[in-house]
Amino acid sequence: MRSQKIIKFVLYYEINKPTPFINIVFLENSINEFILSHKLLKNFHLKRFNSKNLEFLYSKIEPFYNNIVTSAKTLINDKDNTKKVNNFVKIVKLNENDYLNIMDKIVMEYEEIGRERIAKIESRENILNTMVVLIFLNIFFMSGFEILKKKKKKKANLA
Repeated sequence: MRSQKIIKFVLYYEINKPTPFINIVFLENSINEFILSHKLLKNFHLKRFNSKNLEFLYSKIEPFYNNIVTSAKTLINDKDNTKKVNNFVKIVKLNENDYLNIMDKIVMEYEEIGRERIAKIESRENILNTMVVLIFLNIFFMSGFEILKKKKKKKANLA
């Protein structure tokens, strides 16, 4: 989502040269959010899930991510150099599609990890429910046997 926001600002810049100062500020804020969210996603989730597929996908997405960030930052820093900016706009546009395709695969991998975790939780829940039922059945039968023993003793004492 954040990469799409960056692309929107880059395309706006391409159409409306020179771009208003406020759009450059928005682009800069979007890039900072993009960098932060990418780092958090990558570092936190790779440590947490320890998935080889995620590691592979993140290593595959890194060049596109770096190109988008570098190009967008260059656009901000050198917004008055039209030739340079046009080149960087092309770079951002070329990398954004590949970035999104790989990010879709990463999201699908997270969904698969989530499904696996839910399945594990459900199996644990079923095991715990079974154990609780067995414990209550044990308590019920043990107390029922005690009651029957007491009744037999009373009958034996009465007879």
